[in-house]
Amino acid sequence: MNMHIIFKLNKKLDKIIALDFIHASLQEGVNFANGIVNVHPKLKRVLKLSDTKKQKKVLDKYIDTFYKQYRIYLRKRTKDFSREWNNVEQSFFATVHTLFHGFPFPKGEYVGYVSIFNCNPRFLADKTFQVFYQHPAGVRYVTSHELLHFIFYNYTKKRFGRIFNGLNAEKGLWWDSAEIFNTVVLSSPEFVRIHGIKKIVSYPEHKKYIPRLRKLWQKNKNIDSLIKETVSLLRQK
Repeated sequence: MNMHIIFKLNKKLDKIIALDFIHASLQEGVNFANGIVNVHPKLKRVLKLSDTKKQKKVLDKYIDTFYKQYRIYLRKRTKDFSREWNNVEQSFFATVHTLFHGFPFPKGEYVGYVSIFNCNPRFLADKTFQVFYQHPAGVRYVTSHELLHFIFYNYTKKRFGRIFNGLNAEKGLWWDSAEIFNTVVLSSPEFVRIHGIKKIVSYPEHKKYIPRLRKLWQKNKNIDSLIKETVSLLRQK
């Protein structure tokens, strides 16, 4: 499998994400704006600004200064991330190949952008994602999590089109299914050996589904059964 993840810095993207997420509303019990203001307390004052142009000006100036001040460290983190992921990359793709019975990843150049914010979004359209430069779970876990999203959405669109086609990949049934799938699958031993995180944290609103789905997964290791049962449970809420 000739896939390789590239890690880069992208200050421009951080500016876009900061402006998008600074007033992010709760999603499944998580306030994504905290990934900005808790890491950079000086940016809390942006929350009090009502004018978008003023918000952008403050954010852009702060980000420019931060990147300039910590440019050497950020470059080092990017190299460290590349080296750490490279150590498990082949194992990850081999495991996913088995998991999805040979179903391929959507074609594209996959890039992980190292970010100064703890938001970690993924962008399905261009096969990119962000990973916080001080993420507590580490780059192996975040990259595994985001890459699973890319193949999951493509797989479910083709295999379960009657369920998911026309739905929003950023919220609702499809998004919930993707996040729950990751929580269950990444908890299995073959993936824990890759990313090293023994206790996977799920979104608060998803916790009630996890025990039952983990038991199902441990019993048959069949992703179609897991997806169908997840959808069935979510439709009952």
